[in-house]
Amino acid sequence: MAEDIKVQGFVDKLTESLGRLATLDVTTVCTDVSVTLAPAAPDAVMGRLQVSVDAQDARVAHSGINIATGDVKALLPKDFFSPDQAEFREFHKAQVQLSREIMETNVKLVGDVLAKVIDAARDR
Repeated sequence: MAEDIKVQGFVDKLTESLGRLATLDVTTVCTDVSVTLAPAAPDAVMGRLQVSVDAQDARVAHSGINIATGDVKALLPKDFFSPDQAEFREFHKAQVQLSREIMETNVKLVGDVLAKVIDAARDR
């Protein structure tokens, strides 16, 4: 009985996490970037990279895709489709496609794990 409750709790948390995985956000920012290495913690091999950007001159494109419903939202600069923005546009497009493929693979893997957990719980 206690094990069934633990399994159900795990399944509930996994299902909730899957719901949050439904949205894929891709933001492309093109601007000058500064990278510094912060000091390492005593138990770390190396420090953390700290990144700062020049937001004043930033070129930003954002796409949000709800994998479950297929809804797509895009926030794009008004000259996004002008010929001189082709490289920026293609880069953002490639990032969206790659992110979508990764997201679909991850959702499938999580679904497979969930199915195995449910099957294992049923076999008890």
